[in-house]
Amino acid sequence: MLQLGRYILLAALASPIAATGVSFAEPSADTIKAASRSLVKITASDCTGSSKQGSGFVWKDSSRVVTALHVVAGCTTISGWNQETKKTTQLRVTNQLTKADLALLSVNDDHGWPALQTENNEVAVNEVLKAIGYGYGVNSWHDVDLKKSAGDATLRKAIPAEAWQQLQQAGLMEDGTQVIRAQGHLVSGMSGAPVINKEGLLVGIGDGGLEKGAASISWVMPASYLSELETAGNTANVNTQNLTVAFSADVNETDGKTIQCGGITFKKSRTRPFSALAPYADNPEAINLIMNALGVNPQGFNYDIYESPKNGGVVALPAGIEIQGDGYFCAGEMENFDITVGFSGGEAPNLQQINNLSIEFDANIVQATGYFFQPDPEVSYLGAWERGDGFITTRKGYYALNATTGFPQAYLYETLMTKGTEFIGVAALMEHIPPQNFQYCLLNQYDPNCGSEFQLLLKDWTQTMLGLFLSTFPFQQN
Repeated sequence: MLQLGRYILLAALASPIAATGVSFAEPSADTIKAASRSLVKITASDCTGSSKQGSGFVWKDSSRVVTALHVVAGCTTISGWNQETKKTTQLRVTNQLTKADLALLSVNDDHGWPALQTENNEVAVNEVLKAIGYGYGVNSWHDVDLKKSAGDATLRKAIPAEAWQQLQQAGLMEDGTQVIRAQGHLVSGMSGAPVINKEGLLVGIGDGGLEKGAASISWVMPASYLSELETAGNTANVNTQNLTVAFSADVNETDGKTIQCGGITFKKSRTRPFSALAPYADNPEAINLIMNALGVNPQGFNYDIYESPKNGGVVALPAGIEIQGDGYFCAGEMENFDITVGFSGGEAPNLQQINNLSIEFDANIVQATGYFFQPDPEVSYLGAWERGDGFITTRKGYYALNATTGFPQAYLYETLMTKGTEFIGVAALMEHIPPQNFQYCLLNQYDPNCGSEFQLLLKDWTQTMLGLFLSTFPFQQN
Protein backbone atom coordinates (compact mmCIF):
# COMPACT_ATOMS: atom_id res chain seq x y z
CA MET A 1 0.00 0.00 0.00
CA LEU A 2 2.28 2.62 1.23
CA GLN A 3 5.26 1.91 -0.96
CA LEU A 4 3.70 3.84 -3.82
CA GLY A 5 3.17 6.84 -1.57
CA ARG A 6 6.73 6.58 -0.30
CA TYR A 7 8.41 6.53 -3.64
CA ILE A 8 6.32 9.34 -5.11
CA LEU A 9 7.14 11.54 -2.14
CA LEU A 10 10.78 10.50 -2.37
CA ALA A 11 10.92 11.51 -6.03
CA ALA A 12 9.65 14.98 -5.18
CA LEU A 13 11.90 15.46 -2.19
CA ALA A 14 14.95 14.29 -4.09
CA SER A 15 14.53 17.35 -6.32
CA PRO A 16 14.20 20.21 -3.84
CA ILE A 17 12.83 23.56 -4.89
CA ALA A 18 15.66 25.68 -6.19
CA ALA A 19 16.76 28.45 -3.89
CA THR A 20 16.84 31.96 -5.26
CA GLY A 21 18.75 35.07 -4.22
CA VAL A 22 21.28 35.43 -1.42
CA SER A 23 21.65 32.71 1.19
CA PHE A 24 21.63 33.81 4.84
CA ALA A 25 22.93 32.00 7.92
CA GLU A 26 20.52 31.52 10.79
CA PRO A 27 21.20 32.32 14.45
CA SER A 28 23.10 29.53 16.20
CA ALA A 29 21.76 27.64 19.21
CA ASP A 30 24.24 29.49 21.46
CA THR A 31 23.11 32.85 20.06
CA ILE A 32 19.46 32.01 20.67
CA LYS A 33 20.15 30.83 24.21
CA ALA A 34 22.10 34.01 25.00
CA ALA A 35 19.23 36.17 23.73
CA SER A 36 16.70 34.15 25.74
CA ARG A 37 18.25 35.44 28.97
CA SER A 38 16.61 38.78 28.19
CA LEU A 39 13.21 37.17 27.60
CA VAL A 40 10.25 37.97 29.86
CA LYS A 41 6.92 36.18 30.05
CA ILE A 42 4.20 38.81 30.37
CA THR A 43 1.01 38.11 32.34
CA ALA A 44 -1.63 40.83 32.40
CA SER A 45 -4.78 40.54 34.51
CA ASP A 46 -7.81 42.64 35.43
CA CYS A 47 -8.16 43.47 31.73
CA THR A 48 -11.84 44.39 31.58
CA GLY A 49 -12.87 41.00 32.91
CA SER A 50 -10.17 38.90 31.27
CA SER A 51 -6.47 38.12 31.43
CA LYS A 52 -3.81 37.97 28.72
CA GLN A 53 -0.37 36.53 28.24
CA GLY A 54 2.40 37.34 25.83
CA SER A 55 6.13 37.76 25.59
CA GLY A 56 8.51 40.65 26.15
CA PHE A 57 12.19 41.44 26.56
CA VAL A 58 14.56 43.63 28.54
CA TRP A 59 15.69 46.60 26.50
CA LYS A 60 18.55 49.09 27.01
CA ASP A 61 18.90 48.35 30.74
CA SER A 62 17.51 45.97 33.35
CA SER A 63 14.84 48.45 34.49
CA ARG A 64 12.84 48.43 31.23
CA VAL A 65 10.80 45.81 29.38
CA VAL A 66 9.17 46.05 25.94
CA THR A 67 6.09 44.12 24.81
CA ALA A 68 3.20 44.51 22.40
CA LEU A 69 0.72 47.15 23.52
CA HIS A 70 -2.34 44.97 22.89
CA VAL A 71 -1.01 42.42 25.42
CA VAL A 72 -1.22 44.90 28.30
CA ALA A 73 -3.77 47.49 27.12
CA GLY A 74 -6.58 48.00 29.61
CA CYS A 75 -4.95 45.78 32.25
CA THR A 76 -4.35 47.03 35.78
CA THR A 77 -2.03 44.26 36.98
CA ILE A 78 1.01 43.24 34.91
CA SER A 79 3.85 40.93 35.89
CA GLY A 80 6.99 39.66 34.19
CA TRP A 81 8.76 36.32 34.73
CA ASN A 82 12.25 35.40 33.57
CA GLN A 83 13.00 31.73 32.96
CA GLU A 84 16.76 32.13 33.41
CA THR A 85 16.50 33.51 36.95
CA LYS A 86 13.05 32.06 37.83
CA LYS A 87 12.17 35.46 39.26
CA THR A 88 9.03 37.58 38.87
CA THR A 89 8.54 41.32 39.04
CA GLN A 90 5.60 43.67 38.79
CA LEU A 91 5.56 45.89 35.70
CA ARG A 92 4.00 49.27 34.96
CA VAL A 93 3.30 50.79 31.54
CA THR A 94 5.20 54.06 31.08
CA ASN A 95 5.12 54.62 27.31
CA GLN A 96 2.69 53.62 24.54
CA LEU A 97 3.27 53.82 20.80
CA THR A 98 -0.08 53.02 19.26
CA LYS A 99 1.05 53.26 15.63
CA ALA A 100 3.43 50.33 16.22
CA ASP A 101 1.43 48.52 18.92
CA LEU A 102 4.33 48.78 21.39
CA ALA A 103 4.49 49.37 25.14
CA LEU A 104 7.44 50.22 27.38
CA LEU A 105 7.18 49.03 30.97
CA SER A 106 9.17 49.85 34.07
CA VAL A 107 10.40 47.09 36.37
CA ASN A 108 9.40 47.20 40.04
CA ASP A 109 12.07 44.78 41.33
CA ASP A 110 15.25 45.05 39.26
CA HIS A 111 16.78 41.56 39.11
CA GLY A 112 19.59 42.58 36.79
CA TRP A 113 18.19 40.82 33.74
CA PRO A 114 20.44 41.47 30.70
CA ALA A 115 19.19 43.81 27.99
CA LEU A 116 19.06 42.98 24.29
CA GLN A 117 21.09 45.12 21.92
CA THR A 118 19.45 46.53 18.80
CA GLU A 119 20.57 46.08 15.18
CA ASN A 120 20.86 49.42 13.38
CA ASN A 121 20.84 48.06 9.83
CA GLU A 122 17.66 47.17 7.94
CA VAL A 123 16.68 43.52 7.63
CA ALA A 124 17.37 42.13 4.16
CA VAL A 125 14.76 40.24 2.14
CA ASN A 126 15.02 36.49 2.86
CA GLU A 127 17.24 37.12 5.89
CA VAL A 128 16.80 34.29 8.40
CA LEU A 129 15.53 35.42 11.81
CA LYS A 130 14.38 33.84 15.06
CA ALA A 131 11.50 34.90 17.28
CA ILE A 132 11.95 33.80 20.89
CA GLY A 133 8.98 33.71 23.22
CA TYR A 134 6.42 31.91 25.34
CA GLY A 135 4.14 30.51 22.66
CA TYR A 136 0.75 29.35 23.96
CA GLY A 137 1.54 30.88 27.35
CA VAL A 138 3.65 27.94 28.56
CA ASN A 139 6.48 28.43 31.05
CA SER A 140 9.23 27.30 28.69
CA TRP A 141 10.35 29.51 25.82
CA HIS A 142 10.85 28.27 22.28
CA ASP A 143 12.11 29.81 19.06
CA VAL A 144 10.26 30.21 15.76
CA ASP A 145 11.84 30.34 12.30
CA LEU A 146 11.11 33.55 10.41
CA LYS A 147 12.29 35.06 7.15
CA LYS A 148 11.63 38.52 5.78
CA SER A 149 9.37 38.52 2.72
CA ALA A 150 9.57 40.94 -0.16
CA GLY A 151 6.65 43.21 -0.96
CA ASP A 152 4.97 46.33 0.39
CA ALA A 153 5.74 46.66 4.09
CA THR A 154 2.73 48.87 4.86
CA LEU A 155 0.51 46.95 7.26
CA ARG A 156 -2.69 48.42 5.86
CA LYS A 157 -1.88 46.94 2.44
CA ALA A 158 -0.87 43.57 3.88
CA ILE A 159 -4.13 42.69 5.65
CA PRO A 160 -7.83 42.64 4.68
CA ALA A 161 -9.83 45.86 4.97
CA GLU A 162 -12.06 44.42 7.70
CA ALA A 163 -9.05 43.58 9.87
CA TRP A 164 -7.57 47.03 9.34
CA GLN A 165 -10.85 48.66 10.35
CA GLN A 166 -10.90 46.67 13.58
CA LEU A 167 -7.36 47.77 14.42
CA GLN A 168 -8.33 51.40 13.82
CA GLN A 169 -11.42 51.08 16.02
CA ALA A 170 -9.23 49.61 18.77
CA GLY A 171 -6.97 52.67 18.59
CA LEU A 172 -4.00 50.83 17.06
CA MET A 173 -1.82 51.47 13.99
CA GLU A 174 -1.68 54.32 11.45
CA ASP A 175 -1.98 54.43 7.68
CA GLY A 176 1.80 54.49 7.33
CA THR A 177 2.65 51.80 9.89
CA GLN A 178 5.49 49.68 8.50
CA VAL A 179 6.06 46.03 9.39
CA ILE A 180 8.40 43.19 8.58
CA ARG A 181 6.32 40.78 6.53
CA ALA A 182 7.24 37.42 7.97
CA GLN A 183 7.57 34.08 6.28
CA GLY A 184 6.94 31.93 9.33
CA HIS A 185 4.35 31.51 12.00
CA LEU A 186 3.90 33.44 15.24
CA VAL A 187 1.63 31.35 17.43
CA SER A 188 -0.50 32.70 20.25
CA GLY A 189 1.61 34.02 23.10
CA MET A 190 4.38 35.34 20.82
CA SER A 191 3.18 38.96 20.74
CA GLY A 192 6.00 41.08 22.13
CA ALA A 193 8.58 38.38 21.45
CA PRO A 194 12.05 39.61 20.46
CA VAL A 195 13.08 38.78 16.88
CA ILE A 196 16.84 38.46 16.42
CA ASN A 197 19.29 38.07 13.56
CA LYS A 198 22.27 35.72 13.31
CA GLU A 199 24.36 38.01 15.52
CA GLY A 200 21.73 37.90 18.26
CA LEU A 201 20.80 41.54 17.76
CA LEU A 202 17.20 42.70 18.03
CA VAL A 203 15.64 43.49 14.64
CA GLY A 204 11.94 43.37 15.48
CA ILE A 205 9.11 42.62 17.88
CA GLY A 206 6.58 39.86 17.25
CA ASP A 207 3.21 41.49 16.90
CA GLY A 208 0.45 39.51 15.30
CA GLY A 209 -1.21 37.63 12.57
CA LEU A 210 -4.51 36.83 11.00
CA GLU A 211 -6.21 33.53 10.54
CA LYS A 212 -6.28 32.55 6.91
CA GLY A 213 -8.18 29.31 6.93
CA ALA A 214 -6.63 26.59 9.05
CA ALA A 215 -3.24 28.30 8.80
CA SER A 216 -2.37 31.98 9.33
CA ILE A 217 -0.20 34.94 8.30
CA SER A 218 2.10 36.96 10.59
CA TRP A 219 3.94 40.26 10.88
CA VAL A 220 6.73 41.78 12.99
CA MET A 221 7.23 45.39 14.13
CA PRO A 222 10.67 46.75 13.14
CA ALA A 223 13.00 47.55 16.08
CA SER A 224 13.46 51.05 14.61
CA TYR A 225 10.16 52.00 16.28
CA LEU A 226 11.76 51.64 19.72
CA SER A 227 13.35 55.08 19.54
CA GLU A 228 9.87 56.59 19.08
CA LEU A 229 8.50 54.41 21.87
CA GLU A 230 11.13 55.77 24.26
CA THR A 231 9.83 59.32 23.83
CA ALA A 232 6.13 58.47 23.48
CA GLY A 233 3.59 59.44 26.12
CA ASN A 234 1.30 57.24 28.19
CA THR A 235 -2.11 58.69 27.42
CA ALA A 236 -3.21 56.46 24.54
CA ASN A 237 -6.79 55.20 24.57
CA VAL A 238 -6.62 51.60 23.35
CA ASN A 239 -9.52 49.19 23.70
CA THR A 240 -8.93 45.64 22.47
CA GLN A 241 -11.98 44.14 24.17
CA ASN A 242 -13.98 43.74 20.95
CA LEU A 243 -11.01 43.08 18.72
CA THR A 244 -11.46 39.79 16.90
CA VAL A 245 -8.30 40.13 14.82
CA ALA A 246 -6.22 37.06 15.68
CA PHE A 247 -3.06 38.54 17.14
CA SER A 248 -0.25 36.14 17.92
CA ALA A 249 -0.97 36.69 21.60
CA ASP A 250 -3.79 36.94 24.10
CA VAL A 251 -3.81 33.43 25.47
CA ASN A 252 -4.68 32.16 28.90
CA GLU A 253 -3.80 29.05 30.79
CA THR A 254 -7.07 27.27 29.93
CA ASP A 255 -6.59 27.27 26.15
CA GLY A 256 -6.62 23.94 24.28
CA LYS A 257 -4.38 21.09 25.29
CA THR A 258 -0.94 20.30 23.98
CA ILE A 259 -0.03 16.78 22.91
CA GLN A 260 3.21 15.12 21.82
CA CYS A 261 2.89 13.37 18.46
CA GLY A 262 6.22 11.94 17.37
CA GLY A 263 8.78 14.73 17.34
CA ILE A 264 6.31 17.64 17.42
CA THR A 265 4.23 19.02 20.28
CA PHE A 266 0.90 20.10 18.79
CA LYS A 267 -1.50 22.60 20.33
CA LYS A 268 -5.26 22.40 19.96
CA SER A 269 -5.59 26.07 19.12
CA ARG A 270 -9.18 26.61 17.95
CA THR A 271 -12.34 25.18 16.40
CA ARG A 272 -13.62 26.53 13.09
CA PRO A 273 -16.42 25.73 10.62
CA PHE A 274 -15.67 24.24 7.23
CA SER A 275 -16.87 27.44 5.55
CA ALA A 276 -14.10 29.44 7.24
CA LEU A 277 -11.36 26.98 6.31
CA ALA A 278 -12.16 25.78 2.79
CA PRO A 279 -11.45 29.04 0.87
CA TYR A 280 -7.82 28.92 2.03
CA ALA A 281 -7.10 25.22 1.50
CA ASP A 282 -3.97 24.41 -0.51
CA ASN A 283 -6.09 22.45 -3.04
CA PRO A 284 -9.68 23.77 -3.13
CA GLU A 285 -10.35 21.98 -6.42
CA ALA A 286 -9.80 18.60 -4.77
CA ILE A 287 -12.17 19.55 -1.96
CA ASN A 288 -14.88 20.34 -4.49
CA LEU A 289 -14.27 17.01 -6.23
CA ILE A 290 -14.69 15.12 -2.93
CA MET A 291 -17.94 16.89 -2.10
CA ASN A 292 -19.32 16.26 -5.60
CA ALA A 293 -18.22 12.62 -5.68
CA LEU A 294 -19.63 11.76 -2.25
CA GLY A 295 -22.67 13.99 -2.53
CA VAL A 296 -22.45 15.33 1.02
CA ASN A 297 -23.18 18.94 2.00
CA PRO A 298 -20.45 20.10 4.45
CA GLN A 299 -22.75 22.63 6.14
CA GLY A 300 -22.42 22.07 9.86
CA PHE A 301 -18.95 20.50 9.65
CA ASN A 302 -16.64 21.89 12.34
CA TYR A 303 -12.96 21.14 12.82
CA ASP A 304 -10.56 21.20 15.75
CA ILE A 305 -7.25 22.70 14.64
CA TYR A 306 -4.06 21.16 16.03
CA GLU A 307 -1.10 23.41 15.37
CA SER A 308 2.68 23.01 15.27
CA PRO A 309 4.27 26.07 16.90
CA LYS A 310 7.44 26.24 14.81
CA ASN A 311 6.33 26.44 11.18
CA GLY A 312 2.58 26.66 11.70
CA GLY A 313 1.64 23.29 10.23
CA VAL A 314 -1.97 22.45 11.08
CA VAL A 315 -4.03 19.27 11.32
CA ALA A 316 -7.80 19.67 10.90
CA LEU A 317 -9.86 16.96 12.64
CA PRO A 318 -13.64 16.63 12.97
CA ALA A 319 -14.57 18.65 16.05
CA GLY A 320 -15.12 16.77 19.27
CA ILE A 321 -12.85 13.79 18.66
CA GLU A 322 -10.95 12.98 21.84
CA ILE A 323 -7.31 12.69 20.82
CA GLN A 324 -4.93 10.50 22.79
CA GLY A 325 -1.20 10.10 22.22
CA ASP A 326 1.02 7.05 22.53
CA GLY A 327 4.27 8.95 21.99
CA TYR A 328 4.30 8.52 18.23
CA PHE A 329 0.71 8.55 16.99
CA CYS A 330 -1.98 10.89 18.25
CA ALA A 331 -5.34 9.38 17.37
CA GLY A 332 -9.04 9.33 18.10
CA GLU A 333 -12.26 7.79 16.81
CA MET A 334 -15.48 9.18 15.36
CA GLU A 335 -18.48 8.57 17.59
CA ASN A 336 -20.77 6.58 15.29
CA PHE A 337 -18.58 4.28 13.19
CA ASP A 338 -15.18 2.63 13.00
CA ILE A 339 -13.42 5.70 11.65
CA THR A 340 -10.07 6.54 13.22
CA VAL A 341 -7.93 9.60 12.53
CA GLY A 342 -4.29 9.90 13.57
CA PHE A 343 -1.33 12.15 13.00
CA SER A 344 2.35 12.46 13.82
CA GLY A 345 5.31 14.59 12.85
CA GLY A 346 8.96 15.29 13.23
CA GLU A 347 11.83 17.57 12.30
CA ALA A 348 14.84 16.92 10.10
CA PRO A 349 17.55 19.18 8.66
CA ASN A 350 17.15 18.20 5.00
CA LEU A 351 14.65 16.78 2.53
CA GLN A 352 16.20 13.32 2.42
CA GLN A 353 15.78 12.89 6.17
CA ILE A 354 12.29 14.35 5.99
CA ASN A 355 11.49 11.65 3.46
CA ASN A 356 12.73 9.09 6.00
CA LEU A 357 10.19 10.48 8.45
CA SER A 358 7.43 9.94 5.88
CA ILE A 359 8.56 6.33 5.39
CA GLU A 360 8.51 5.84 9.17
CA PHE A 361 4.98 7.24 9.31
CA ASP A 362 3.78 4.78 6.67
CA ALA A 363 5.52 1.86 8.35
CA ASN A 364 3.86 2.67 11.66
CA ILE A 365 0.44 2.72 9.98
CA VAL A 366 1.03 -0.73 8.51
CA GLN A 367 2.16 -2.07 11.87
CA ALA A 368 -0.73 -0.49 13.77
CA THR A 369 -3.49 -1.66 11.42
CA GLY A 370 -2.22 -5.06 10.28
CA TYR A 371 -3.83 -4.65 6.87
CA PHE A 372 -2.31 -5.27 3.46
CA PHE A 373 -3.26 -2.14 1.56
CA GLN A 374 -3.42 -1.53 -2.16
CA PRO A 375 -3.27 1.94 -3.74
CA ASP A 376 -6.44 3.58 -5.01
CA PRO A 377 -5.29 5.76 -7.93
CA GLU A 378 -8.73 7.26 -8.50
CA VAL A 379 -8.49 9.39 -5.37
CA SER A 380 -4.72 9.84 -5.16
CA TYR A 381 -2.36 12.55 -6.34
CA LEU A 382 -0.38 11.43 -9.37
CA GLY A 383 2.73 12.89 -7.77
CA ALA A 384 3.80 15.18 -4.99
CA TRP A 385 2.55 18.74 -5.34
CA GLU A 386 4.76 21.80 -4.73
CA ARG A 387 3.09 25.08 -3.90
CA GLY A 388 6.14 27.24 -4.61
CA ASP A 389 6.87 28.47 -1.07
CA GLY A 390 8.64 25.33 0.19
CA PHE A 391 5.43 23.43 0.93
CA ILE A 392 5.26 19.91 -0.57
CA THR A 393 2.40 17.47 -0.13
CA THR A 394 1.01 14.24 -1.50
CA ARG A 395 -2.37 12.72 -0.67
CA LYS A 396 -3.13 9.05 -1.23
CA GLY A 397 -5.95 6.57 -0.86
CA TYR A 398 -5.58 2.82 -0.15
CA TYR A 399 -7.93 -0.10 0.41
CA ALA A 400 -7.61 -3.54 1.98
CA LEU A 401 -9.64 -6.42 0.54
CA ASN A 402 -11.46 -9.09 2.50
CA ALA A 403 -9.84 -12.37 1.45
CA THR A 404 -13.20 -14.20 1.50
CA THR A 405 -15.57 -11.75 -0.18
CA GLY A 406 -13.10 -9.83 -2.32
CA PHE A 407 -14.74 -6.56 -1.25
CA PRO A 408 -12.91 -3.80 0.65
CA GLN A 409 -12.89 -4.28 4.41
CA ALA A 410 -10.88 -1.15 5.24
CA TYR A 411 -10.04 2.12 3.56
CA LEU A 412 -7.16 4.48 4.35
CA TYR A 413 -6.48 8.03 3.24
CA GLU A 414 -3.40 10.03 4.15
CA THR A 415 -1.83 13.45 3.76
CA LEU A 416 1.97 13.63 3.84
CA MET A 417 3.30 17.18 3.93
CA THR A 418 6.47 19.09 4.65
CA LYS A 419 7.71 22.65 4.87
CA GLY A 420 11.00 23.93 6.22
CA THR A 421 12.38 21.37 8.64
CA GLU A 422 9.03 19.80 9.58
CA PHE A 423 7.17 16.75 8.37
CA ILE A 424 3.54 16.02 9.31
CA GLY A 425 1.54 12.95 8.36
CA VAL A 426 -2.22 12.66 8.83
CA ALA A 427 -4.24 9.50 8.15
CA ALA A 428 -7.88 8.41 8.35
CA LEU A 429 -8.90 4.75 8.53
CA MET A 430 -12.43 3.38 7.96
CA GLU A 431 -12.80 -0.25 9.06
CA HIS A 432 -15.46 -2.97 8.99
CA ILE A 433 -17.00 -1.59 5.81
CA PRO A 434 -20.31 -3.29 4.92
CA PRO A 435 -18.96 -4.91 1.72
CA GLN A 436 -21.57 -5.03 -1.04
CA ASN A 437 -23.85 -2.44 0.54
CA PHE A 438 -21.23 0.28 0.78
CA GLN A 439 -20.05 -0.03 -2.81
CA TYR A 440 -23.60 -0.24 -4.14
CA CYS A 441 -24.94 2.59 -2.03
CA LEU A 442 -22.07 4.87 -2.95
CA LEU A 443 -23.34 4.69 -6.53
CA ASN A 444 -27.05 4.47 -5.67
CA GLN A 445 -27.50 6.72 -2.69
CA TYR A 446 -31.24 7.22 -3.23
CA ASP A 447 -32.08 3.52 -3.23
CA PRO A 448 -34.44 2.88 -0.26
CA ASN A 449 -32.18 -0.01 0.78
CA CYS A 450 -29.44 2.52 1.43
CA GLY A 451 -30.91 3.91 4.60
CA SER A 452 -30.04 6.49 7.22
CA GLU A 453 -27.17 4.46 8.66
CA PHE A 454 -25.32 4.53 5.35
CA GLN A 455 -25.97 8.27 4.97
CA LEU A 456 -24.55 8.90 8.43
CA LEU A 457 -21.47 6.80 7.67
CA LEU A 458 -20.96 8.66 4.42
CA LYS A 459 -21.30 12.00 6.20
CA ASP A 460 -18.74 11.07 8.87
CA TRP A 461 -16.26 9.78 6.29
CA THR A 462 -16.68 12.88 4.12
CA GLN A 463 -16.04 15.16 7.08
CA THR A 464 -12.93 13.18 7.98
CA MET A 465 -11.63 13.16 4.39
CA LEU A 466 -12.14 16.90 4.01
CA GLY A 467 -10.13 17.44 7.19
CA LEU A 468 -7.14 15.78 5.54
CA PHE A 469 -7.39 18.30 2.70
CA LEU A 470 -7.67 21.19 5.16
CA SER A 471 -4.50 20.05 6.93
CA THR A 472 -1.69 22.20 5.55
CA PHE A 473 1.12 24.68 6.23
CA PRO A 474 0.57 28.46 6.02
CA PHE A 475 1.19 30.02 2.63
CA GLN A 476 4.00 32.56 2.49
CA GLN A 477 3.94 34.89 -0.50
CA ASN A 478 7.37 36.03 -1.65
